[in-house]
Amino acid sequence: MKKIFILILISSVMGFAQEEKPLKLFKIHPINLASGTLQVSQEFFSKDLKKSTAVALGIRYINKKAQNTAYNSQLTPIDQYNKWQGANINIERRFYIPGFYKGDKYSFLNKNAQYGSYFFVGSKFDYNTNDFDKSNYYQQDQNKWDINVNKGKINYLAVMPNLGIGAQFTLLENLYIDIQLGGAIRFIKKDVKNLNQKGSNTGYEVFELRSQLLENSVLKEGVTGFFGFGLGLKL
Repeated sequence: MKKIFILILISSVMGFAQEEKPLKLFKIHPINLASGTLQVSQEFFSKDLKKSTAVALGIRYINKKAQNTAYNSQLTPIDQYNKWQGANINIERRFYIPGFYKGDKYSFLNKNAQYGSYFFVGSKFDYNTNDFDKSNYYQQDQNKWDINVNKGKINYLAVMPNLGIGAQFTLLENLYIDIQLGGAIRFIKKDVKNLNQKGSNTGYEVFELRSQLLENSVLKEGVTGFFGFGLGLKL
């Protein structure tokens, strides 16, 4: 009886060890670097490869500095800066149709490749702090200059429910390419910690700060579209 029990135990352990683990993919998202965000994610598949949960984490850090003299060497330079810091988390639930399968299920793939198209729903939570001084000189008349003051610190907390479609496939059997198109609604809570604005206008930056990308990814409230791209490896 003891021997039978030991044999059953060994068989169970060997069977558990040989059982195929659920697929997990680790990805980086290079497009987000354009808006100053380093973003990585992990996708966890169900055993039947028909559903998955993707969790993405991002860190934003931009620190731009410049001097504004209005191209007049007699003026004392104004030290401008624009500093962004933040973090975000995005959670998606994906439904693969019919599934994320290998080439034996798709005639246009080789047998070792994988492919799947999916529909997803998710939500993104984004927190950012903007500490800035965009003060600049302006000319009142031919011989008189004054300063537009525009400096402060503002916090932004955003929630963004989203949905869309995507496709994922392997390249060279080991590299996973993930592409998606979607839409979202961004709700923003703005917390002004301090703000000092004086002058004929609110001042501007003398440097380029990827303004349009930041506006679309952080400051734009309401309905918006997005494009996602990820490169992944199997864990």
